[in-house]
Amino acid sequence: MLRMHSASVAPFSGYERRIFKTLADNPSQLDEQATEVLRYAFALTRMEHFPADHGSVDLFDLISPYRHWFLGELTRIFGDVSRNFVDWRALQKLIPNLRAQVDAARSHLLDHNINRFSEDQFEQDLCNRKVVIVLGGGGGAGYAHMGVFPLLSGLGINPSLIVGSSMGALLGLFRAASLDDQAMAVAQELPAGTEFNRVFGAYSFNSQFCVPGAVELKIRGIGTHIFNKMLRRDVPRMNELPIPMRIVSTGLRTGIDLAVSDVEADIKRNNRMPRRAQTVRRLATGMRILSQLVANPRMLEEVVFGRDEGLEDFDALDAVGFSCAVPGVLHYDIFRKGSLSEIRLKELFNRRRIARLTDGGVVSNVASRVAWQSVHAGEIGSPNALILAFDAFAPVAGPDLNTLFLFAQRAVHGNVVEQRPYCDYLVSYRSTPSPARLLLTQERMIEAASRSYRQMKPLRKYLKLATRPVPRWQMISPSISP
Repeated sequence: MLRMHSASVAPFSGYERRIFKTLADNPSQLDEQATEVLRYAFALTRMEHFPADHGSVDLFDLISPYRHWFLGELTRIFGDVSRNFVDWRALQKLIPNLRAQVDAARSHLLDHNINRFSEDQFEQDLCNRKVVIVLGGGGGAGYAHMGVFPLLSGLGINPSLIVGSSMGALLGLFRAASLDDQAMAVAQELPAGTEFNRVFGAYSFNSQFCVPGAVELKIRGIGTHIFNKMLRRDVPRMNELPIPMRIVSTGLRTGIDLAVSDVEADIKRNNRMPRRAQTVRRLATGMRILSQLVANPRMLEEVVFGRDEGLEDFDALDAVGFSCAVPGVLHYDIFRKGSLSEIRLKELFNRRRIARLTDGGVVSNVASRVAWQSVHAGEIGSPNALILAFDAFAPVAGPDLNTLFLFAQRAVHGNVVEQRPYCDYLVSYRSTPSPARLLLTQERMIEAASRSYRQMKPLRKYLKLATRPVPRWQMISPSISP
């Protein structure tokens, strides 16, 4: 059971981000040893458990007094965590006392667990921070995520976990499919805008697990081709990916006031409209259903492929399909009778009383909480992680028709704000392709990646500092450590 709540973690994350983002640009604000003491001190606050040889060791109670003291000192010096002001003189004065507190807490923790793990094992975990990335949904706007991968690769950072919703799930899968960053090359194998019929087809009015949508998403054939041709392998299951991944879909609980027959009736009416009017009518249907769903959060739940019971070995392409299925607009389903995916979903629906699946963005458009839960459940082998979240669907009217989707952006923005405390850094892209542009030419895809890369480039110094190994305690404070 997870014992450390985000309310107790978020303030440390906020102070740490403020201090080290400034230090990355102006390292002379603190001397080098003080900087490393602070980095070690913040890393220690994250050590709520330790993955020892014989199972996870709970350190929460042992570390709580230190965390309480440190948070009190940070609050005294800086005030509210949302303020940007850093009192460097007060922070420098804190270092001697902080060094003593870290030394005492660390010694107490190691003495108490002397038969469970060694000091060397503990230092190895604490001093090396892992990186988790969270990629949000947003249709074609999600192509902005393509700038994240070269940014991190250029810093020598390989994610330890990727969490994706909707378009973030698709592009995240391309990154998770290889330890080497081949995401752009793989994404460029997607059909271009002129090849609409390769990706989308008319809804067949045959739905088993998914909320109906006007357009059938034919991701299975395309994805299989990409994995076979580019990556020279079969479509992987979630537990076979070189980089672990969690893909989020929205489960609609049994009893929700959304009848499949009503949605299909809307689709039929829209299909009778003149072709030019169909797109607008389909979007209007999607917005109405979205509004209905977000107004009933108790009837929604996260379904996490790769993590939830029975979904650990789920087919990765099927997971992406359900995560991308926009209610009333895009439909994905499984018609492979007797397949493992079909069996798993039937079991899931019965066990958790789920009626349908739909786009992951409805319940968690930027699923930072899933990332945080995975880290603190021991799924990446360490609680010492930097969680970076990327929002492609923030309610900002961009230059490429994003105003058409402002209602949907505002509708899902609430769950993004709610989950903000679970990540260490959130990037909201300022300029993205239109959400409607689900297929891009290679030139437009490169342009989208370049825009987001340029926006994030100033973060390089901060990310380099935040992920740089922390020196071991004996190197930082040899006069105190035995």
